Amino acid sequence: MALADFLAENGLCLSLRLLDSASTLTDPQGSKALPSKTWRRFALVSLGIRALTIDGISRQEATQRAVRSVKGIGDTRTVLQRYDEFRKDRVKNQEARHLFHHWEQSLPEMIERKGAASVAKFYFDIANLRI
Repeated sequence: MALADFLAENGLCLSLRLLDSASTLTDPQGSKALPSKTWRRFALVSLGIRALTIDGISRQEATQRAVRSVKGIGDTRTVLQRYDEFRKDRVKNQEARHLFHHWEQSLPEMIERKGAASVAKFYFDIANLRI
């Protein structure tokens, strides 16, 4: 995870593949829990929603934008529930929880430089790559 964070912070897209490979090793076999890859998608979507809410958009509207932007992520109710779980630190998947909290700290600076809509689109686009 630390290596993937370092690569991502330095603009290397290889980190996405590294995360996927590491997850395969850490996800419990035969478990009914969602795979880490799915939880990471929810984390990315939640980061996009968070960027929009920081800018003053309601949670509901931000979630609707996410559902329209990210293929196959689920319905508004499910996505909003996942967003709330990340915000309250109730997600059990360690990879996704780490991803959300690590990048959430950077959101205000990113929003200041690029604008909330652009930052949200960035996270939604990454989530679309991870199907």
